[in-house]
Amino acid sequence: MKLFTCRTTKPSRDILPPIQSTNKSPNITTNISNTKDFENTKDFENTKDFENTKDFENTKDFENMKNLENKKTKKIIVKNSDDSEDEDFDKIFPNGWTKRKARNLKRWKDELEYNWIINIFLVYDLKDTESMLNWIIILISTISSSLSVVQFGDSYYSWLELYLKSGLSVSTILTTLIAAWLKKNNYVERINELDKYLHKTMKLYYELESISLMNIEERMLYAIFEEKYNDTIISLFADSPSYSPYKYKKILYNVTKYYPELVSKKSPWYKNNTHDFKPFGDIITRTYKSLKYSTFLSKICSLYYCKCRCCWRERFNLFLNKPEIPKNQDLP
Repeated sequence: MKLFTCRTTKPSRDILPPIQSTNKSPNITTNISNTKDFENTKDFENTKDFENTKDFENTKDFENMKNLENKKTKKIIVKNSDDSEDEDFDKIFPNGWTKRKARNLKRWKDELEYNWIINIFLVYDLKDTESMLNWIIILISTISSSLSVVQFGDSYYSWLELYLKSGLSVSTILTTLIAAWLKKNNYVERINELDKYLHKTMKLYYELESISLMNIEERMLYAIFEEKYNDTIISLFADSPSYSPYKYKKILYNVTKYYPELVSKKSPWYKNNTHDFKPFGDIITRTYKSLKYSTFLSKICSLYYCKCRCCWRERFNLFLNKPEIPKNQDLP
C-alpha cells in the first residue's frame, strides 16, 4: 500500500483573484494624473470650445449673427423667386414671343408716344413763330408800300417828307432782318421734317398698339415682327429731332402744367397706366422755374415781383397741388 502525504503549498499569484480595495473613495493622485492626461487630449479641447460656444450664445453678438444669417437666407429666397420670374418671363410661346419681348414692345410704344407729345408741341410752336414773323413782314411791307405812294407837292410839308423817307428806310431794314432771321433758323424746313417725323411716329405707334392689345398667343411670329419693325423703330429713335435743352425743358413744363389731360396715365408722368404720380412732373416744374428765374434781370423782364392783378394768375399745378382722386375713376 502506498501512503499519500498532504503538503501545504502557496497558491500562485495568477490563480489568486485580484484584491479589491475596501476603500471606496478614489485615489487623489491617480485622479490628478488622469485629468492632466485628459487635458492634453483633443476631447478636452472640444469640451472647452463647447463651453465657450455656450457662453457666446448668451451674448448679443450671437443674436446679431443670427439676424444676419436670417437676412442672408431671406435674400437667397428672394433671388430664387426672381429666378422663377425670369424663367416665366423667358418662357417661349409657339409663335416665338415671350413676356420679356412683350414688355420691350410696351416700352417702345411708350417711348414713341412720349416723343410724339414733345414734338407735336415743338412743331406747333415753330408754326406759330413762323406765321407771326411772316405776318409782321406782310404788315410792314403793306404799310411801307402805302406810304411810298404819298407825295407832298407843297414846300410847307417838306419836313414831313423827311420823316416819311426815314420810316420807309426803317421798314425796309426791319423786313430784311426778319426775312434773314426766318431763313437762318430754317423754320419752313424744320416744320416739314417734323411733320413727316410725326406722321411716321403715329403710324408706327398705332401699329404697335394694335399688336400689344392682342394676346401673346394670337400675335404674328416674332421673327416676322422683328424683320418688319426693328429697323423702323431704331431709325425713328435715331432720327429724333434735336432742340436746345432749354427749349426741351420749356415744352415739358408747358405740357406738365397746362395740359395735364394729355399726359394722363402716360409715362413718365404716371406709373403703369394708373393715377399714381411719378416725381417726373414735380422735378420738371421746379427745375424749370429755377432755370427761368436764375438771374435778377430775368425776374424783372418776367414781372416776377409784380403783384398786380393783370399780371397775376392762379398758380395751380396738378403735380405740385396733388388732388385726392377716387380709385377706379378716370380723369374727366
